[in-house]
Amino acid sequence: MVFPAAISVRTVDDAILSFGSVYEKDAVMLNKRGRLAWSRPDAGRVVLAGTLYSAPVTIRLERIDTGKMLLLSRGFHWINEMPFNR
Repeated sequence: MVFPAAISVRTVDDAILSFGSVYEKDAVMLNKRGRLAWSRPDAGRVVLAGTLYSAPVTIRLERIDTGKMLLLSRGFHWINEMPFNR
């Protein structure tokens, strides 16, 4: 399995932080600024817990239904007679 060399995180104030990532057996190292261990409480969720910039963090990831994404549910159209966002 190939893992990405970088991770982007959107914070609660909508800032986007990017980190180089190195994967271990049960954790991910982010730019040597933190180490987050992961766990899978169930098939639809992943929890990352550890430290980032010397502060404790817990990140909860939840699988989303890709069928509900607008591009997949509405379909792709090269030309729109009327803009969809109006």
